[in-house]
Amino acid sequence: MTAFDEQWNSQAERILKVAGSDPSGYVGRLTESEKACLHFISSETAKVHPDHRLKDKDFLRFLRACEFNQKNALKALLADIEWRTAEKPWEITLEEVRGPFDNGNFLPVGVDRRGRPTMYFFGKQHDPKMSKQSSKLVLYTMEQKCREIEESEEESFTLVFDLTGYGLKNSDSAWCWTVISRLQKSFPERLGTCLILNAPRVFGLLWSVIKPWIAKRTSDKILFVDGDYQAKLKAFIADDNIPVLLGGTMDITPQRYIAQHAALSAGGCDRAG
Repeated sequence: MTAFDEQWNSQAERILKVAGSDPSGYVGRLTESEKACLHFISSETAKVHPDHRLKDKDFLRFLRACEFNQKNALKALLADIEWRTAEKPWEITLEEVRGPFDNGNFLPVGVDRRGRPTMYFFGKQHDPKMSKQSSKLVLYTMEQKCREIEESEEESFTLVFDLTGYGLKNSDSAWCWTVISRLQKSFPERLGTCLILNAPRVFGLLWSVIKPWIAKRTSDKILFVDGDYQAKLKAFIADDNIPVLLGGTMDITPQRYIAQHAALSAGGCDRAG
């Protein structure tokens, strides 16, 4: 292992540790002022939505995202409840979003070295003509993953964007903005780490437009990985949780994934909510 490899692995280890090292702001790790904020947002939410099923950790995600500004957090939470009531994202079906899977664009499999669910996006397969369906796919998957880790200590996910071969034909600022906006509004603090692999220059232009709209707390979790990106990826995710497409040993493709899950869907196991 070269000195550079050791430096990269140390950086990866530090990032993975930082992902769960906040001294406070979580259930069981609250300061007195944070407890007061939690009481405020939970009691105020109950006044408007007495039948809500939110837990303390749900309130705390909104509070952390708003740096414990309780009024901003409450406003964001109530807006999300209103959006969910109107849009019902848990009712999205697999058949509605399978296009990007068939296209080879998306693969939600495996976990990272912290045990967080991992989702892979393959940029060169993204078709802007499927922008709306691809946006809905993200909501569908996030709803599913949130349910899967409901009782887990981990509350976040790792996203991997493979931009090898990504070009102008794949560039889709509308999709990027829609997804980032909704993730920040409805899934705050769900992003643990985002790895962007082999980003071409054309993506740099898109990134310069997108970045100012991303909260610093979120953008700090985004890491660009170039050079021998497949080897570097293994510092974050073990071989057996990386698809063969990215140099790992997990023998699964988006097309095979959707075929397997479509069969389950036919048996009535499709809904995310």
